[in-house]
Amino acid sequence: MSTNFIEPIERLASDALDGLADALVGKASSLRDGTEHAGVELPRDLYAHANAQTEWWYYTGSARKFFLKLGDWTVREAHGLHLLRATLGDDLVFEAALRPTKPAALNGREGTGVSFKDAGEASRYFSYTRMSAEGEITWRGETERFAGEAWMDREFGTWRTTENQKGWDWFSVQLSTGAEVMVYHLRDSRHRPSAYSSGTFVDAEGKATHLAREGFTLEATGRWKSPRTGATYPSGWRLTVPRFAVDVLVTPVLRDQELDTRGTTMIVYWEGACAVSGRHGDAEIEGRAYVELVGYDRSHESPSITTFLFGSALGRGWRSIFG
Repeated sequence: MSTNFIEPIERLASDALDGLADALVGKASSLRDGTEHAGVELPRDLYAHANAQTEWWYYTGSARKFFLKLGDWTVREAHGLHLLRATLGDDLVFEAALRPTKPAALNGREGTGVSFKDAGEASRYFSYTRMSAEGEITWRGETERFAGEAWMDREFGTWRTTENQKGWDWFSVQLSTGAEVMVYHLRDSRHRPSAYSSGTFVDAEGKATHLAREGFTLEATGRWKSPRTGATYPSGWRLTVPRFAVDVLVTPVLRDQELDTRGTTMIVYWEGACAVSGRHGDAEIEGRAYVELVGYDRSHESPSITTFLFGSALGRGWRSIFG
């Protein structure tokens, strides 16, 4: 039996969900209120915005042995601390307290926090590039304490996706000299970096400097092909920031850190922890990084409502039955 049987059902369900979303929150264009290019204001912009189409609070960290709620997951700010709590079923409880050790870095041109993705299209974007972290992980009744360092990205706004934004490679890098680097390539459909790719360098004292596209180089040193999705990702990079004498290699801790979120965000992407080695100025340095690679798998361009509703395994099984 042909897959043509299921495709009209998927289109009908997708159109119905789109219509429901439009009725509840309005179409994306209606969420532009004239302030989308206004600069970041803190602490106001730590919190949620009713008029933003897209926003996230993005924490990454490396551990050694604002109130936001999503089910049993919470993030809140109190007395300068970011307090995180998450659970997975009854087995796992994660709790962490993060304290910024540097001021927020306002990304984008002129240090305003307005980060342009294309002509006239921008988000508001800032980062806490180094945060002390401590907390507890409880697994099946056994609790371990941890300490380490974290990074927090906060981005929000309403911007249209263009031909120049078919994917991105995003890097947050913490160097042992106390400096940090955030860079990203916005990629077009042929994986070419857009002129709107950019970044930020933060020195050990916390001074942030905007990096234009020509202010850094990011070159892949290898490739990795997913055995599950068949997508091929860059794996390993050389990052240079000549103005600040940064020349480092970024190496995945594990090559396979692919995430299949077709049951929630409907995309497949790679993100994960990386090790850093190289030079900063005259010093040989180490460090840690977190990398996000989006757009190498293109399955989201032909979304499956059965996968979204029932998970990737059942969605694939449903299609195999009618294939």
